[in-house]
Amino acid sequence: MDWGLRFSTRPENFPACTARTISSYWQSAALTFLRVNTALILGALWTVPVGVAIASNPRLARFAQPLVQMAASIPATALFPIILLFLLRLRGGLEIAAMLLMLLGTHGTSCST
Repeated sequence: MDWGLRFSTRPENFPACTARTISSYWQSAALTFLRVNTALILGALWTVPVGVAIASNPRLARFAQPLVQMAASIPATALFPIILLFLLRLRGGLEIAAMLLMLLGTHGTSCST
């Protein structure tokens, strides 16, 4: 079966990579790594203490547990377009929007455990 994919290892089929473009790729990768890890750390800094507080206080758990369960049932990706429209208007634009969307994307893993 022919899927229309052609793979080539011949150098003339690849775009010329200069030291400048390779450096640019590494810089972009480093910034993405920094953004993702910052989002994870910021998410953990507030969700872990809140989770411990909810788990150790029965009165707070009766109030907060239904709210957390309701928030966890909404897929984060359903909120992305709405939040993105709001965040792009803020100062910092897409950089801040990307960080906050990553934080929102990690909410499912922190709330479901």
